[in-house]
Amino acid sequence: MFVEVKTRSARDAFAPVLAMTKRKQRRVRELALRYIEQAFDGKVPTLQPRFDAVLVVLGREPQVEHLTNAF
Repeated sequence: MFVEVKTRSARDAFAPVLAMTKRKQRRVRELALRYIEQAFDGKVPTLQPRFDAVLVVLGREPQVEHLTNAF
């Protein structure tokens, strides 16, 4: 499992989920596959990686949201 964490303050103009662009998701997938290849000596295992996201908004009472299979 790979997790992307996005944090914003309550004063920010946009939600953390908006920072997870398609380009960023593609980059995380590419890096994850490279990591897996290195961890398994160049052999790609049959496992399917999962990509979750944790969205955090900091304020008086921080809000945390965990998105399973976010992308």
